[in-house]
Amino acid sequence: MAALLVLAMPVLADNLGGQGVFKPEIKTFGILGKGIASLPSDPLNFKIVKAGVGTVKVSVLDQQTELTVGVLFLDDQRYALKNITIANGSASADIYINDTQHGSLSLTSVIKGDMEIWAGTLTVDGTSYNTYILGGYRPIKASELKEKVSEYCSENSTDSNCGGRIQDFCENNPTDTRCLALFKAFCLRKNNMDDSRCREFMAGWCKDKNETDDCRAFAIQSSGAYCAAHPGTGICRVIEQKITNFTTGQTNYCAEHSDTVGCKAFCRKYPDKCAETEEDDEQACTDSGGTVSNATCCTSASDFPNTCLIGACGCSPENSHEVKTCDCGTGKCFNRHSCVNQEQEQELNNQTGGENQEENQNQNNNESQGGQ
Repeated sequence: MAALLVLAMPVLADNLGGQGVFKPEIKTFGILGKGIASLPSDPLNFKIVKAGVGTVKVSVLDQQTELTVGVLFLDDQRYALKNITIANGSASADIYINDTQHGSLSLTSVIKGDMEIWAGTLTVDGTSYNTYILGGYRPIKASELKEKVSEYCSENSTDSNCGGRIQDFCENNPTDTRCLALFKAFCLRKNNMDDSRCREFMAGWCKDKNETDDCRAFAIQSSGAYCAAHPGTGICRVIEQKITNFTTGQTNYCAEHSDTVGCKAFCRKYPDKCAETEEDDEQACTDSGGTVSNATCCTSASDFPNTCLIGACGCSPENSHEVKTCDCGTGKCFNRHSCVNQEQEQELNNQTGGENQEENQNQNNNESQGGQ
């Protein structure tokens, strides 16, 4: 599968304006795998998909640069992937032949057992396909482990596993528990989960350790985008159960990583577990087209309450106070992360958080009745 990225070298050369490219080195394997792309109207009408996406470091005129490149096959037709974005378990790209765009793709990853599946849609020449790509098996090599351990320890020298020539030791002893711990820290704590080698390692490591903090964090990072779009699926309900009471030390994981897609979806349902600053809320409001204003809301509501939930600002005057709110305009509401369509958000809350919305309503009702 890694050979797919070698085929993307001409794309890299094009991106660099045809300059000489020397010593290409793959830094990150984003997506490596194969699967099927089927027509929604006829599932048995499908094509074989092979995809390779990665970040490559090259030397150009004695200067180093990094670019994300990719290649896609539909049956025997080869395409180049350009304008690639891959982060937080989601990926998108434009599909090209030479300099002509032929379509685009949008995928999200989900971990089932110890397997990673990229699911989504791709469109080529006006035809759209439901697409499922099973991640290929590409474990980290000893020389690569040395590089990642060296990179991690150079920035985290206080880690008790770092010290001496640990990178050389790990190259010669790649299964040593200290080396595995350092690679796990490189992947999970340093936000390198966009590398398929990290996701593959964590999926295998968590196979029998699902309830550990690291594995709950991995579930959020690897499947967050998928579960944000498909909250009612079985796998996402299992993940949600794992992270409902998940804390790292004394701090909830999502309070520290609220910018990730998975945590955004989680925080929308459990805002009390995701500490956010007023500045973050105000920025989220204005960035999504809202206007900061003031309103009288229930005493349980803090600044920038979730106006998509029923009753947040519907209490009696004696049980209300003035807070900052986000005015999103007609037909929209603020879910503490952005202005969204009110009907769609309420439907999503009914699917994924009805019990919390009911609890919120009961609390506000009590306040509106003066605690009677």
